[in-house]
Amino acid sequence: MKKIYCITSGEYSDWRISYAFEDKNKRDELLKFLNSTKNYECFEEYEIELQDDNIDVKNHTNYYICNIYCDNKMEIEINEVNTIIRKRKNEVVMHYENKLYSYEFEIPKEEYENPGKYEEKWKKIFYDKSAEVNYMLSEGLSVWEVEKILNKEWLNMTTLEKYILYL
Repeated sequence: MKKIYCITSGEYSDWRISYAFEDKNKRDELLKFLNSTKNYECFEEYEIELQDDNIDVKNHTNYYICNIYCDNKMEIEINEVNTIIRKRKNEVVMHYENKLYSYEFEIPKEEYENPGKYEEKWKKIFYDKSAEVNYMLSEGLSVWEVEKILNKEWLNMTTLEKYILYL
């Protein structure tokens, strides 16, 4: 698959792609130069796979997700998304303080349409996942290893396994 090789700069809402190249060597040469100059910005490499042949707007499916954030207080957000906007239907995000920060998982349409009825179930799912994270950390895994394992684990599960897991 063809890639575009980029140089990015900025952080958070100021993050942007500053340069884009078809040739990785040209990108690397400019990146080295930019980072060797006395500049207040830090430039980083970024690669994008071209999707010219992979996107068919007529062939997608909608699905529903619940995303629970828990820093100082728990927040629940539910959304309808589609397979073009989001390829992943589940994601674990760890907090820098070695705890589960957010957990996003697919939910049935019935739950999306009746959120008040399922809020306690979603909280339990989050707490169960948080306990799993804490156990993995107690076994000596790093935050990054836990995040990678749990995100990969979900991607390898069948739809039936996911459904059974959260009945």
